[in-house]
Amino acid sequence: MSSASSSIKPDPKLPTPNIHKSYREKQASQFLEPCELASKATFRCLDRNNYDKNKCNREYLQYRECKRKWLEERKELRRQGLL
Repeated sequence: MSSASSSIKPDPKLPTPNIHKSYREKQASQFLEPCELASKATFRCLDRNNYDKNKCNREYLQYRECKRKWLEERKELRRQGLL
């Protein structure tokens, strides 16, 4: 990744998913995508920009940041025995 993309900040307007609550309420066979909004935003950006990934760096960063937070929260819940 280039140094230019590291200066891009995630959009604070995107809601942070409540992962713990979502996991407790989901069915056993139900797929859970906690970063669905960021994922959809990334695909919409790609559609608008003829799949030029360079024009969607902000959306990719937001998705990666969401996924990182989600994985960290899951690790912590597992350490606590809640997941």
